[in-house]
Amino acid sequence: MKQGKKSWGRRRVTAVIAGITGVAAVTVGAVLLINTAAEGTPQATGIPAYAPANSDTLVVAPYTENWWAKITAMAPREFMLDQITPDHDLKIAHIGYSRSQDTVERPVPGPLRVFFIEAADAAEAGRIATWLKSATGYDHRAIHVNGSIIAITAAWIKDYNVPSQSMASDPQFRTALTDKKASMWFSPVREAASLTGVGNPEKTKALETYVEKGMGFSNDTAWSGTSSDGQSWSGTFTAGGVDPARVNFTDASSALMSQRKVLATMDTKPGQNTKSTYLVSDPGLSAVLTTTTVSVSSAGSLGTNAMPSNVPSVQDAKMTAVQNLTTLTRAATGDPGDSESVTSRSMSANGTEMIMSFTYAPTQEK
Repeated sequence: MKQGKKSWGRRRVTAVIAGITGVAAVTVGAVLLINTAAEGTPQATGIPAYAPANSDTLVVAPYTENWWAKITAMAPREFMLDQITPDHDLKIAHIGYSRSQDTVERPVPGPLRVFFIEAADAAEAGRIATWLKSATGYDHRAIHVNGSIIAITAAWIKDYNVPSQSMASDPQFRTALTDKKASMWFSPVREAASLTGVGNPEKTKALETYVEKGMGFSNDTAWSGTSSDGQSWSGTFTAGGVDPARVNFTDASSALMSQRKVLATMDTKPGQNTKSTYLVSDPGLSAVLTTTTVSVSSAGSLGTNAMPSNVPSVQDAKMTAVQNLTTLTRAATGDPGDSESVTSRSMSANGTEMIMSFTYAPTQEK
């Protein structure tokens, strides 16, 4: 990716056209993790108190170079965090990432995506912030420091304060961070809202319908999982889950196709027996049908591609899906310039468990 202000400017132009118990403090503070069965030593983190309460994804990880590569890849490419590595003398305890529906009008619309760094203390946070402000791509990101937590956002977000309502107080939120494993919390319906934004209720409803009728998720589904490598995440539903009885592929397809727009039509000069009409269209959310494959035990398959044979699977899977995340993001946000470093995501779920697996762009494969 090219560096510097030119790349950021181009991004602005195109924008126009995750049963483990956790105890969370209601006020700003660390989330205490209680998970005696987890691999490694449980870790407390303050990051959930800085993630908005409407987050669809919240990931927290112990800091290592490998985890830096994986979690920075979840953040937008324009942050350019995947192109730098923190200096070895910087004392970083944990890192994290959240995505949520942005309820504030911005110069560039889209979901609110935040990368978090939790330092050993406030003084160390200051040192890390100083490094970030001069590292490669510094003008592509905004640095917000609050105590020992650094929040990194898009450059046009000038203020990022402690949310009045955060994930730390969400009763469905669970985390199982240890010194060996990262933890992810995920809500598929919230994802639909995050990606489509506050000003597109019909689009949001269409994607929510696909999540329910195409994949079988309930609208209150929440899932919490852990991973030792950032590629395969295993966990359980803390609320809702997958039920094939919800699935109706016809309704799912219709919902996505309803967002397809014909931009222009053109008729050729009629011949003796024929006449052709050409359509110029914006596929919108219908593009998801060509790049996502869903298999449901009682309903068959949805999508134009065959299901890969090597998708990591839970026992007695009821739903399996493979998604191209760049296409999903572009279709939902309407921004053709969006490009994800996590290139694809698979999901395999039964009534209580789900495995999510990610494929990363080559530079993040460490």
